[in-house]
Amino acid sequence: PQGIYFQYGNGPQNNISGVQTSDPATNVTFEYYLSHCCGHGDGGNEMYYHYTVFYDSLAPGVFTYRYYQISENGSSATVGIQDYVANTAITYSCNEAVVTPGLEVVLNSIIGTVQHRNFM
Repeated sequence: PQGIYFQYGNGPQNNISGVQTSDPATNVTFEYYLSHCCGHGDGGNEMYYHYTVFYDSLAPGVFTYRYYQISENGSSATVGIQDYVANTAITYSCNEAVVTPGLEVVLNSIIGTVQHRNFM
């Protein structure tokens, strides 16, 4: 299945509802399941990508990417963030085979840093 899925907060206790039973959530996770096929130098093979992007408003400007399934170790992917208005960007990789399952990349646009580790 392709699409964008997101989880708001830390589970059912923080879901949006008419009755507030706990403090409101400050974070969101977007989950991506993507694929493409047949062309652009991929040898006719279907490529799959599954990753999440986590953001918490208590840490503005910090985005955490987690990779679960990445075809060809991301050799055709760009991992980074861009501020179109300020004309700035932070890049972890661009068309390099360095994005592997289990990789976590933390991009901090406030101080301009990139951190990475294995989360599995």
